[in-house]
Amino acid sequence: MARAYGGTRAGASEAAAAAARQRSSGGLRPERERGDAKRRPPVDLPRRRLRVSSAFMAVLHVLTVPNPILSKKCRPVGPGEFGEELARFASDLAETMYAAPGVGLAAPQVGDLRRLVVIDPGNCTREQDDDGRPTNPRFLALVNPQVIEASKEMMIYEEGCLSVPDFEENVSRPRRVHIRYLDESGKPHQKWFEGYDAIVVQHEMDHLEGVVILDRVSRLKKGRYLQKRQKVRVRNDGSLEY
Repeated sequence: MARAYGGTRAGASEAAAAAARQRSSGGLRPERERGDAKRRPPVDLPRRRLRVSSAFMAVLHVLTVPNPILSKKCRPVGPGEFGEELARFASDLAETMYAAPGVGLAAPQVGDLRRLVVIDPGNCTREQDDDGRPTNPRFLALVNPQVIEASKEMMIYEEGCLSVPDFEENVSRPRRVHIRYLDESGKPHQKWFEGYDAIVVQHEMDHLEGVVILDRVSRLKKGRYLQKRQKVRVRNDGSLEY
């Protein structure tokens, strides 16, 4: 979600909490733009109210590089695939994103090569309920998303990804994008995304093309990261030691 950071919090204490979560889990965060010292938490997505009971939701295993599935291009979801199974899968993606926590997640990150992403750019930016989920989330599940228009104006964000732990890179993307997509029931939609929301949705759609942020850096930098990953050891408290 890959994971991307989910927006800024209001107030200094909330900003500090979001930054702390980001450092602990990685993910997509905005670059410090001129006059802006705040960091946003990671990207891989939140959720909207789905038609699946929470009793059936599951937290899925997130794949990390160099798993070859992350480099594969995803196939479109067919007309006959919409229904209970797809809605449940979208719900599981959302649960997995929230558990990270993140603001977006794509199907290939959990080993499913269908063109489906979930996003909630508001995740990690508001007060949370007793289950740890943000209140009033801006959740969307996007099936077979397509960019039909993009602005010429660009913006740079420092992005991270759940599938590329402990790695961040400045990425330049269009500031506004117009997306055509289907929801979990197959109903068509079109929506403009702007600013951080545009960064989140573009980051997740990269995964559908088999692209992670590690593919946006030099071969030398990528090789050094992968070499370091092979030496990672998980401590008893769950943190990583190199």
